[in-house]
Amino acid sequence: MKISTLSSICFLFCWSSIQTQKIVPLSFSPKIGINFNDFIIDDSSDPALSLARMGWNIGIDANYGHRLQAQAGLHFFRLGTGIEMMKDTGIVTERVSTSQFKIPLGVSYRVCHIDYFNLWLHSQLVINLTTKVVNGSAEAETRIYPRSGLGGRVGIGMDLGRFTLEVNYEGSFTEMLKQSFDARSKLINMSVGLRF
Repeated sequence: MKISTLSSICFLFCWSSIQTQKIVPLSFSPKIGINFNDFIIDDSSDPALSLARMGWNIGIDANYGHRLQAQAGLHFFRLGTGIEMMKDTGIVTERVSTSQFKIPLGVSYRVCHIDYFNLWLHSQLVINLTTKVVNGSAEAETRIYPRSGLGGRVGIGMDLGRFTLEVNYEGSFTEMLKQSFDARSKLINMSVGLRF
């Protein structure tokens, strides 16, 4: 009697654990990647040309759901860009490096599932928190760049077992630089990670 009771309790515990996993499909994905950042420069400003440069990023995403997932994350991005301007002395090229925390909030939809392979499409609103801008070799004054801003991101992701690969396009809705010209950011990001 005791053995059957204990077996029943173990069975119920295992069954409820499985059901809980189905009810609460929460996963986490630490990621690392590279990005190519460019500026969209306001045509009405002083003439300037943006030169895309490579940067890097690291962060983690939380995903909740099965086929349709809610997503949230926290990422650190180091963005690199160059600006070419015409001055009295001629053409001047400056390197601009930006440090940002990005908080993406959005949804992801699984369009294909084959064994260990999943294909996802996602769309996110991104909150940008700029911590530092280095213009040339000197840190820029905080008055020439907003501390916070908003952007939008669309992308495609693939799962191969626990490994993930993502390619995203992101554009900022708000200015990233405010000086003799105004500039918004656009970037392409490629990341790899693990899903737990």
